[in-house]
Amino acid sequence: MQPNIKLAIKFEFEVLCQHLNVPLRCVLPAYSYLPHENAASVESQNPMIFFPIYDYNEINIHDQIDMHFDIPIELPLFHIFPALSCYCRKAISDAIRENMDEMVKRAGAAAILLTEDLINKDFAFCPDPQQMRIAYLFMVRSLTSGAGMVTSKEPLTTSIIGHLRRLIQHQLELSGDNDPDLARMADATMVHILEKNIELACCYVVKTAYAVQRRRNGLKLEISPEIQAIIDSIPQELRPINGPFDEDTFEVYKTFGSQIIGFKFTGLIDPIVNHLPPPENYCQEPFQYPVVSASQFRERAELIFADWTKFCAYSCFAPPPIVGPYLAGLMEKYFLPINDQYMIRFLKAALDICTNVSYELLSSTDKTFGSVTYSRSSSCYTVDAFAKLAWFVSLFTIF
Repeated sequence: MQPNIKLAIKFEFEVLCQHLNVPLRCVLPAYSYLPHENAASVESQNPMIFFPIYDYNEINIHDQIDMHFDIPIELPLFHIFPALSCYCRKAISDAIRENMDEMVKRAGAAAILLTEDLINKDFAFCPDPQQMRIAYLFMVRSLTSGAGMVTSKEPLTTSIIGHLRRLIQHQLELSGDNDPDLARMADATMVHILEKNIELACCYVVKTAYAVQRRRNGLKLEISPEIQAIIDSIPQELRPINGPFDEDTFEVYKTFGSQIIGFKFTGLIDPIVNHLPPPENYCQEPFQYPVVSASQFRERAELIFADWTKFCAYSCFAPPPIVGPYLAGLMEKYFLPINDQYMIRFLKAALDICTNVSYELLSSTDKTFGSVTYSRSSSCYTVDAFAKLAWFVSLFTIF
């Protein structure tokens, strides 16, 4: 490296200023540590304070996020192109979806590794698995949210602006209007929409990342020989606690549960899950299902099985978490009690209905090609619906 390089650069800088006839003191930066005459006029800039907008429970990752975007329709550009506001929702949703996988992996990777090391060290001699589980969930949620807030805002901003720019430019090209004022209006609209929705997008990504990491089976609770050697070398007074944590010691992990980075402060007790209704709202007597006669039961079973057959015929057979609530909803719709006794009766009635319908279809006197094909396909749909119903009820429970 050239010796006295700082002195050489300073000399070159002074020579350049002389050639440009610019005083050296005028080009010093406003926040330079060097003394100059403008130093007294520089006002101290207060750092921007971040205030979370959303509660953790406000963000529903299983809902369509595009319905929650704030698109101000009073913006001037939307007065010219009214339909553009609807397309903006889809553009933001596409931007989030494109970057979701990468941001979730990036936010969760460091949080998982760090949480595993800390939990394994702190709970090495703790016999209470429930304490370990609570501490792990609190810590991984807090660390994932912190990493997600830091790493997701910049790529989300770039992606959302890119999608909005392409959408608005396409609309302007279709209109054939090259007015510079309209272009400036479009830029202001994009910035305004971004400022209104970037916080919601980041919170959505953060909570999705935590939900993904919580479903992972990556927590290894065994202690490696390296960590055990470190623990053995620690003095007895500083070693991990041999037994369950007391409230004061466990308070550190509870702090992780109440302070989720990027969200409003939440208490240790979930106000939604743990809210108990007043005692007068409790039903003191057990609910009794109305008695269903044999004729009513047969009629309702036929209606339920007909809807179930349509569900199996016109859509792909959904996984059990979707099929169970759907079948339970059908039984509630037609006022059929959901318990073991009525489920067995419903299966027998469904088998009877399937047998009668298939026999009537296949024993038709019309032997034309179209009629035979229709009868066989309808019979297959009915038998297939009953087979799926019997399989589901035999393996899973819906009540």
